[in-house]
Amino acid sequence: MRRLSPGAENGVASPCVIEPSGNNLSANALYLAHRVGTCFKLRKSEQALCEAAFFGRQGFQESGEPVSAHFAAVEFVACRRREADGAFPLQALLIRADMDPYTLYTLLTLASVGKAGVILLVAPQYPARITRAMHSWALGGLMTGMNFALFILAGRALVPEPVALGGAVTLAIGGTLLVFVAVQELRERAYSKFALLGVFVLTAVSNVYTLYAGYDKLRISTNSAWAAAVFFMIASALLRPAPPSGRSIYRVTGVLALAISVVLAIRAVNPLILGAPIVHPMDENWVQQLTYSAMLVGNVLGSLCFGLIVAEELNAELHQLASFDSLTRIYNRRVFENLATDELLRARSKREPVSLLMIDIDHFKQVNDRHGHAAGDAALVRVAETMEESLRHRDLFCRYGGEEFGVLLPATTQEQAQRIADRLRLATMHAGFRYGEEAISLTVSIGVTCIDRPPYDLSLLKHSADRALYHAKQNGRNRVAVV
Repeated sequence: MRRLSPGAENGVASPCVIEPSGNNLSANALYLAHRVGTCFKLRKSEQALCEAAFFGRQGFQESGEPVSAHFAAVEFVACRRREADGAFPLQALLIRADMDPYTLYTLLTLASVGKAGVILLVAPQYPARITRAMHSWALGGLMTGMNFALFILAGRALVPEPVALGGAVTLAIGGTLLVFVAVQELRERAYSKFALLGVFVLTAVSNVYTLYAGYDKLRISTNSAWAAAVFFMIASALLRPAPPSGRSIYRVTGVLALAISVVLAIRAVNPLILGAPIVHPMDENWVQQLTYSAMLVGNVLGSLCFGLIVAEELNAELHQLASFDSLTRIYNRRVFENLATDELLRARSKREPVSLLMIDIDHFKQVNDRHGHAAGDAALVRVAETMEESLRHRDLFCRYGGEEFGVLLPATTQEQAQRIADRLRLATMHAGFRYGEEAISLTVSIGVTCIDRPPYDLSLLKHSADRALYHAKQNGRNRVAVV
């Protein structure tokens, strides 16, 4: 009795098809089992086997033969295994896991919604910039989950298939655009909300038109091209310009986005490389399998990479808070003294001179008293920006506290340091600071000292610079004094 044979069903090649065999009711029962397993896509194989056993039992009872549901089940499982051996990798995985695509979509929907919920729950405890990025990423994941949910509803005949096809792709591209927004927020870059909204609306309109006109091949290619372009935008945002040193996770995530973009671009030109172009998301060919595999892996790895990026950004934020003055964005005293000590050790080994400038804003208390503390803060920022523009890249610049600043000048003699100090004084005096409608005159007094022989001690160097600063203030302010 021939039970299993290779063949074709509905014009689609199948590695394992059960054919009816005349009045052989056992073979016919197996044929019905295969048909049930093929047609009832939304059901578990156990339910399909129950259906097969029911049909088999009816046939057997009519012929007087004994019921053999176990036999039908064994043959059905054998057929499924043979299908897995001849299937594409993702399809084989689903078959061997006893899972149809709709079960996979259900799991992906639940995973996307759960991930979005967790991100939205924890986002408020992070700094504002990171919180905005997490909100965008979570909403993008939620839209992607709704994309899978539409396929499930269509499979259950709860939503018309055209609505599911157009809506799912539009939501998926909208979610990907929100991922792009999240990356831009993390990297503190501007983006056009209207341009991104325009892409989303254009995607929706193109899907409505192609579905109404019946241009299935054009719809698949257009949607794939849009998605490839958005993923390329994400890759560019992550890779260009080069990420800050030590943040290789940006490169890894960028390469992942670029790989997905390439796969989607291949899908966009599928009519050129496939004998039978893709006309439905459930079509089975190597391009579809490659696309779904890339999206599945990208969804998992992308979420992991985004979590690592958030961790990196949070570490960078903490480093910024610990190392830099929150108002002027220059080194704070603790970090400055650590770096200055290292620089003095290097200078001692090379027998190089090192100079230190101590700087104080003249009559700063009067600025606070007359114009308010907000004006005083703005004055501090303006002075810091003016001096930073006039210093060399290798110089160390910090806010020591209050209105006092410090500058360490490596490999700089006393004469050179005096010229640099005078340049800073003149730059500040001519900076032209305004607060509101009122111009405020700002000047600084600077004390200069230099060390070119042991001991290269920071405390001694600072003590000498403080004495020089005191002389500058005693002699009328807005001047440079050297000790």
